[in-house]
Amino acid sequence: MTSLYYSNIKDRLIENAVYHPLSNQSRIVIFSDLHMGDGRSHDDFARNSDLFLSILGDYYLERDFTLILNGDVEELQKFQLPRVQKRWREVYLLFDQFHRRERLYKIAGNHDFKLLTFSPAAEFSYPLLESVRLGYHGQDLLVFHGHQMSAAYEQFNAFIGVMLRFVANTLRIRNRSTAHSSHRRWKIESRTYDFSRNHKMISIIGHTHRPLFESMAKTDVLRYEIENLCRLYASGEFRGHADVEKRIYELKEELTEILENGHEEGFVSQLYSSNFLIPCLFNSGSVIGKRGVTGLEIVGDTISLVHWQRENTPARYSQKGEDFLTPLENNPGIQRRVTKQDDLRYIFSRIRLLG
Repeated sequence: MTSLYYSNIKDRLIENAVYHPLSNQSRIVIFSDLHMGDGRSHDDFARNSDLFLSILGDYYLERDFTLILNGDVEELQKFQLPRVQKRWREVYLLFDQFHRRERLYKIAGNHDFKLLTFSPAAEFSYPLLESVRLGYHGQDLLVFHGHQMSAAYEQFNAFIGVMLRFVANTLRIRNRSTAHSSHRRWKIESRTYDFSRNHKMISIIGHTHRPLFESMAKTDVLRYEIENLCRLYASGEFRGHADVEKRIYELKEELTEILENGHEEGFVSQLYSSNFLIPCLFNSGSVIGKRGVTGLEIVGDTISLVHWQRENTPARYSQKGEDFLTPLENNPGIQRRVTKQDDLRYIFSRIRLLG
């Protein structure tokens, strides 16, 4: 019964998806989990609101990106929509500019899911979707929030909303239950991974607030980079051993700090129970991160995981990566970093051959 339940949900995500073809000229940016509230101390969005406004208006709108908001845009399990729209009017005016150019897709998450079935009178209103299917040379990237992979969120979302509004909101508890629960987070990710692998497509989710690129979390990326650098160091085919050695020690220190502090656990082969790593799962992270905003960009044939931060933001771990930070042209106090990047043709080749 459980297997049939999830099968029906997955079929629904594909069948109900709005189709958007990609081309060499495509520019797509995907953000999720804004959790916009009323602007007061228990509004998670307030911390990064100015940062998000700048990067959306001064970077993505100016460069003609199509904006995909992948769920939990409004925090409607704690706040009423008119209060949210009144407080964050500037943000909605930016959304309007994307919408007027036909460059806006707004996907439902579990915190704003009720807008799919009930749309209260509001100044700003956009078609709300369950999923978007990006077509790439006969292959698909399916964008959906990700809560659909949990029966609890699908069946008891209304009850969860009542608890959030009258308990969590009163106690000023932030939206971190799924993001800070490794068990629930990995259940969502592993189910999405299996779904994507079986359909030989890419899934792009949010919900867990954890950035993923090619099915790998931060720990997986660090391990692969250390392994590749060790091979390069041992090859003897280049000069600059001291720089490579220094970089390996930095990565070791970063990986050790993550694991010792319990920020991430496990390894991808244990998480997905897969003999081969299939690069079919991506997660854009969230807009409400402590150290900035993460998102996914698709430009032509390239997909990138990007991180936006304020100048002089302390690095979470030992490797600051200052060499890769690019100031925003109109606002040098805001910096952009491409943390991971790859070619979609290569990714889909791996999915097809290894899946």
